[in-house]
Amino acid sequence: MIVTRHGNTLIGILTRVAREALNADSLEPLLQGICDFIVRELPVQVASIMMLDEQVACFIHEVWAGEPGLTPPPPIGEWPSHWPLTMGVAGRCARSGTAQQVEDVHADADFVPGNAAV
Repeated sequence: MIVTRHGNTLIGILTRVAREALNADSLEPLLQGICDFIVRELPVQVASIMMLDEQVACFIHEVWAGEPGLTPPPPIGEWPSHWPLTMGVAGRCARSGTAQQVEDVHADADFVPGNAAV
């Protein structure tokens, strides 16, 4: 098997995330540790993990690290305690099951502004 330099780096990151996960004694510290690791070790300003409800209809919990500087959107239904999957790029990601890369937030109809610097 041939492992590229990029692949080697990814394997190293995944190994370190796995180590972080083994140190947690419950779900919340596990998720927080992963987010903290990502912000500390990768060139990103914020990392978050969003959890879905049992019906896979809305996000019900988020763990994050970094400096998001977010301003929540206006209330919709039970938001901000529940973010429906019909809303935002994160909702589109969860609905489609595929990663989303937004090159221009102003051109994306699903983008929900939350950080003026984006």
